[in-house]
Amino acid sequence: LTSERLVLNAANNWSGRFNGQPQFSGGSTIVYTVDEVDLADNYTSVVTGSMAAGFIVTNTEVYISPLIDITGNKVWILGPEVKPTIQLQLYRDGIAFGDPVDLVDGVTSYTWTNLEKTDADGKVYVYTIDEVETPENYDKLISEDGLTVTNIFFEVAGEFIPDEGEEKPADRVPVTGIANNEMIYLSAMILGLGALIVLKRKKRI
Repeated sequence: LTSERLVLNAANNWSGRFNGQPQFSGGSTIVYTVDEVDLADNYTSVVTGSMAAGFIVTNTEVYISPLIDITGNKVWILGPEVKPTIQLQLYRDGIAFGDPVDLVDGVTSYTWTNLEKTDADGKVYVYTIDEVETPENYDKLISEDGLTVTNIFFEVAGEFIPDEGEEKPADRVPVTGIANNEMIYLSAMILGLGALIVLKRKKRI
């Protein structure tokens, strides 16, 4: 390794020569090679050739994507005060990217950092999230931008044991506690009131 350097540029036609280098050391022929120093981040360097023929250093520009951060958000609507732990999975162009992360009770967001914004051709990646498994007694909604997962709490009305091949009906009661019969009764009252208003109006004509 020597400390001698060549500075190549357009003025010297990107070429130079190391002069006055010793040929032997301790009776053995010295083998010289060259390498490029201070290489720019967006270039690769390949050295070909030999001492006799001369060395050629070839630089190739490579695309380096800018880096971004992506934040996934979690929203809870109703349900017990203590929320279950859920796992968020990051997706890039619809394909799972990396391992899922845990969000424990009280944690409502996670930020993935230093993600590539584009592919090698400059096409922008689309990042989205999803929860690995929806908690029991919760429904799931995903925002339009794909970065917020909302869980809405519901209560199951009664027990239902399906026969083989029979699907369990989605018989859910809102968390207000209004049962099916009460809902039917309330609907009937509203319809009856509407009918009464119509009759009175007709009677006045």
